[in-house]
Amino acid sequence: MALGFSTQATGSSGDILPIVKWDAKGGDLIRQDRTQGADGMWVKDESEVALPVKFIMDLERIEVGFLSFASGAPDFRVAKIGEPRPECPPDL
Repeated sequence: MALGFSTQATGSSGDILPIVKWDAKGGDLIRQDRTQGADGMWVKDESEVALPVKFIMDLERIEVGFLSFASGAPDFRVAKIGEPRPECPPDL
């Protein structure tokens, strides 16, 4: 997905994209970075983004669709705006 995040793999298939998430319950915007420690383990570092915040969005390349985490591994079924919408996963 666009929105300024790199979607090109630069190494193994385990590359982790940056995450920004909205906590609707607490009203917080959270930035999540992951770094690999000297022991090889990945560590999450979450920090609250101060509001108000401004974004620049690449809406021309945005994708819409369905995401399912029911099987434990994510199932992304997305398409670019204007293209036929992908089939909805059966568990939604």
